[in-house]
Amino acid sequence: MAAHHIDRLDRKILQTLSEEGYLKNVELAKKVGLSPSACFQHVARLKKDKIIRGFHADIDATKITPFISVMTMLMLEKQNQAEYQKMNNIIQDIPQIVRAHRTTGEFDYILETHAQDFNSFRNIIEDLVNRDVVVKQYHSRIMQEQVKFRGNIDFPEDR
Repeated sequence: MAAHHIDRLDRKILQTLSEEGYLKNVELAKKVGLSPSACFQHVARLKKDKIIRGFHADIDATKITPFISVMTMLMLEKQNQAEYQKMNNIIQDIPQIVRAHRTTGEFDYILETHAQDFNSFRNIIEDLVNRDVVVKQYHSRIMQEQVKFRGNIDFPEDR
């Protein structure tokens, strides 16, 4: 996929939004040094180009309900585009899988799952591996503590 051209002001807007989350246009414009109308035009283009995909709240779900977070590395029996697409669709159908990445190397996917307890997690994984795609193997690790979370982005220096 070709990279979109973004200028210094776009970078400043993206950096500010990634650090602070959603801001009213007037407030964002002031922080990045633009007029509100110019800022609105930049943000509209970044949304249109799907560089800004949405705004999300950083919620500490452990304050609401206890759960376990489990990372699972998963290897498919067959590595081809049709199997990846099937697995992608299966992953989308399981709401307890909160993050998923297709990877290079020994395993094909890394999944982050949130479940009430270990038995609930086991049911989720059994459901996953008993679907239309053959899972060759998987390894899971219960996460004990989140040491770092960083939602904001840094841009490499312009070349």
